Amino acid sequence: MRGLSTLKTMRLCGFKPSLVNIGMDPVQPWVKALTDEQSRHMQILVEPSDLPSLETTDLRPVVGLLVSITGSSERDVERMAMACNKAGAKVVHAFWFDPDGKEYKQPAKAMRFEGNEVKTVWPK
Repeated sequence: MRGLSTLKTMRLCGFKPSLVNIGMDPVQPWVKALTDEQSRHMQILVEPSDLPSLETTDLRPVVGLLVSITGSSERDVERMAMACNKAGAKVVHAFWFDPDGKEYKQPAKAMRFEGNEVKTVWPK
């Protein structure tokens, strides 16, 4: 997972980003460089090789943080959201986009994970 070690280093130094964005889909090469930067809004990119081990990845760096996850695979986004929630993220927002739909920018489904509570927030 590109960016997870950067977030871990940041947290070990006592810094806490206001938001962690986790992207589940392939991105342009310039976006990958963002994962090496420490900032208020951290970027983590999930590579296809990360998918088999989502549930066993050490996600402790997200403890107490607001996490936003986006991707086109409902199954993988939900798995990542559940893993971040289980690791102790304060709130996890998960958004699925339909890459084949006419309105790709519109979420096909959105969920909010907070503690033991999971809500579907779109569509209502």
